[in-house]
Amino acid sequence: MKTLSKLSDETINTLDSNKTFTHLSTIVKELIENSLDAKASKISIKLLKGGLELIEVKDDGIGMNKETLQKLCLRFTSTKIESYNDLTTLETFGFRGEALSILSYISTLTIISRDKNSEYGHQAVFINGKIDKKNNMKSIVCNIGTVIQVQNIFYNNPIRLNYYTKNKNDELEEIINTAAKLAFHFINVSFSLYTDNNRNNVFITNGMTNNIDELELRKNLANKLFNQDLSDGFFKFDNNESDEKGLDKLSSGIAFNLKTINNTMRNFKFVCYHTKPSNYIKKSKLIVFINNRLVKNNSLKKIFKDTYNKFLIKKGNFFAYLSITCPPELLDVNVKANKSEIFFQNEEQLLENFGNL
Repeated sequence: MKTLSKLSDETINTLDSNKTFTHLSTIVKELIENSLDAKASKISIKLLKGGLELIEVKDDGIGMNKETLQKLCLRFTSTKIESYNDLTTLETFGFRGEALSILSYISTLTIISRDKNSEYGHQAVFINGKIDKKNNMKSIVCNIGTVIQVQNIFYNNPIRLNYYTKNKNDELEEIINTAAKLAFHFINVSFSLYTDNNRNNVFITNGMTNNIDELELRKNLANKLFNQDLSDGFFKFDNNESDEKGLDKLSSGIAFNLKTINNTMRNFKFVCYHTKPSNYIKKSKLIVFINNRLVKNNSLKKIFKDTYNKFLIKKGNFFAYLSITCPPELLDVNVKANKSEIFFQNEEQLLENFGNL
């Protein structure tokens, strides 16, 4: 019988990577959210070999000083929360302080950053949660902001690496899809995504300007980011609408059920952009953000499917985007390590009428 012994930090962190980063897209999502937390107005994503050789996310956010950078990959070190109760007032994406640490155990992690109070930035290479002694930390001339490079992901896990290599096309497609959803939601941020040494420009968005109609902008973004032809029309409604007479039956159907939640939960707000069922749309797509988090919620998904089925006049698919905001104390964002799902407080009560479409 083997002697009972505590697992090493290296083993624990490597094991945890299997829970936190189930797909390469979850890595990209995590890094983009870090940039958004840093109040970036421009975010650039670069991929080599579908992300297996390099995932790079560069931003023009507030950046970090040398002291912060030195501690960045210490696991469970966070500036976002001090206690579990802080989750009830959380307004940032990150809070655990573990993602970058875990990445340093399964890849070569290089971070370059400079804040506005520094004349120059610093570059650090992290391995197993610590700064690599061979590279150490060095000063570097760079712009204010942060560059994070994840190189040779899963170099120390040949089975996982082999899986991603075999499925690299699917993984790349999901990375692009995830980045596109974030770009569609955060219209005030300029996004760009490149693959293979900038030879392939996947998409570039320019952000929102004052003289652009938001409905028209989102219609153009749907075409650019998802190759969705919205020739049959694109519509908007929210729960600030004072007059629903202008809404068609489909919009009214979705709005009625969403407002069921709104009547139950004070300060619950939503905005929805959607198409009618269309033969021009190859595959139905629903994008859901709750308090600016890209999430999955089967109950909300059911609203749209059932409503479209009820008002479906002809065969066709749909494209819909829903953004919900509510007080953070009504959400549990600590459901999964990759933060892809959240729970509402009293969710069953809030959604109980959705079946009565």
